[in-house]
Amino acid sequence: MKLLKSKNSGNGFGYVKLKIESEDDIWELYNLILSGDSVRSITYRKTHKENTSGAVSVKVHKLVMTIIVKNTDYGGQTLRVSGFNAIDNEYVKMGQHHTMELRVGSELILYKRSWDWLARTRLEESCKKKIGAGDDILILLIGNGVANMFLVSSQKTVNLFTVNHNITRGQNNNHPYKESKNKFFQMITQNLISHLNFEDLDNIILGGPGFYKNDFFKYLMDSDNQKNKDLTGILKNKRHVFIIASTSSVFQSSIDEILLNKDFQEKLKDTKAFQQVKLIQHFQYLLATNPDLVCYGLKNTENALESNAIETLMVSDTLIRSDSLKIRSKLANITAMNNNLGGKTCVFSSTHNSGKTLENMSGIAAILRFPVDHLQDYEADDSNQGWETGDERGKDGQDEDFDWFKKEKDEIKKHQQSQQDDNCIEKQLQQVSMGDDHFLTNLKNDKEINDISSDN
Repeated sequence: MKLLKSKNSGNGFGYVKLKIESEDDIWELYNLILSGDSVRSITYRKTHKENTSGAVSVKVHKLVMTIIVKNTDYGGQTLRVSGFNAIDNEYVKMGQHHTMELRVGSELILYKRSWDWLARTRLEESCKKKIGAGDDILILLIGNGVANMFLVSSQKTVNLFTVNHNITRGQNNNHPYKESKNKFFQMITQNLISHLNFEDLDNIILGGPGFYKNDFFKYLMDSDNQKNKDLTGILKNKRHVFIIASTSSVFQSSIDEILLNKDFQEKLKDTKAFQQVKLIQHFQYLLATNPDLVCYGLKNTENALESNAIETLMVSDTLIRSDSLKIRSKLANITAMNNNLGGKTCVFSSTHNSGKTLENMSGIAAILRFPVDHLQDYEADDSNQGWETGDERGKDGQDEDFDWFKKEKDEIKKHQQSQQDDNCIEKQLQQVSMGDDHFLTNLKNDKEINDISSDN
């Protein structure tokens, strides 16, 4: 992501002008643009006009709009940002709902009323990262009639393609078996060619249970295989492009088996996905062997932080995207305080297996420098308490909403907005209409930052 310009008035207020340079940037923006923020970019709006004969004509207008964000929808190659128009224009009245679509090449202005430590850090890291920086891991898992291709980047794990084909039972010299197996391999190869540029690849980890991965490698290297002649020619000069590994399955759950394989750690040690898997593995090891040196759940984490005992704080990005202002505010305070005290903070992607493991432990956990005695006073049921309700309890003394995290994830998936956030957006619209929102109203008049272009 390219930072074109930034303005900050102090106290956390300010805005940045950005250009999306890769699909990874779209994921970063998905975690950066939150409910209540404002986004200004080129967008399109349909208008309908009825002529004298009653026929309705539709015209699409290209314009620059500023919307106060209600929710976002990540689509891989695009990010849909929905909200309410903050600045009147010829086609959309202030307060009307609109959805803009951001993609590679788009420029935008992102305005936040508070650029907390998490937001500033995420922006800085995403703007520093170079395109094709080599942090991506390609894993092809092949089994009996099933193949899955995964791209594991620093931000997410993506299933690039899946191939299913029924392989006839038999031995290698059995014609129907050999024919159906070759058909399966041909389907995989066609998908590889359509999804990847082999000239630029360093390597692909080829894994799976049994012998199919080895047979597929032999199939690719077969000089008599005329259907793959061009690909075979490339691979002849780059035989090292495939690294063969054994896994228990062909599904995403087996990715961690590869990342933790000692044979590959030298190649993968600089990738963020590997580092996060190792961190979770270390946490689980301490939890089993020396539980006084770890904690999880909001209550225990806050108490460990107050004692300056946190060495590494681990946070799920699902929490960062929460629609709840209370959760985001509390998380921002925790991460900022941890940074000020010299602790490390690691944000885990919810699409990685390591991130899913963290989610199952409430979404927040920590490795400690030293034991904190009073952490044992908090029971397991209390680990998720405090995000929304503080220290409030039910009549029986139990946390009434200890399953908040599951509910919060469901709300995020459905893009439901809390009433408090709706009131916040409505208040922002009122401020803009009355001329009280200094930043949003000045965006329209700021010629230097208002010049937005798009490569689309």
